[in-house]
Amino acid sequence: MRSKRDIIRRARRDVQQHLRVPALYLATLASRPIPCFVRVHTSNAALGDMKGTSFSYAERIEFTPSVLIWREEVAAPVRGAIISVEPGEAYKIDHVSPPDDLTIKATVVALSAREATGLPVPESD
Repeated sequence: MRSKRDIIRRARRDVQQHLRVPALYLATLASRPIPCFVRVHTSNAALGDMKGTSFSYAERIEFTPSVLIWREEVAAPVRGAIISVEPGEAYKIDHVSPPDDLTIKATVVALSAREATGLPVPESD
């Protein structure tokens, strides 16, 4: 009988297989790109308002992208590294969270299209 942990790992692998996108990990711009698969997550959060009140506090929407990196492919991502996904889409790692079993979550900053121009990108199928 498989343990609950094994079942969860299998489910996480299945999700990774279906939602991943090819990427290149560049520890530095001069380093050799490491091919990998990542999941890019973007979320918008309303900041400044207090839920349950109607005091009309100032509010803004914050765009907070993150990338899930598979530990088997990139074991120790570092701050400042670049994740290049496709032409004009790349992210700079800002904060690396501790590993979560199979994955590592990195909070990233989206590079502008100008900043991402010229970066290597994964080969298309």
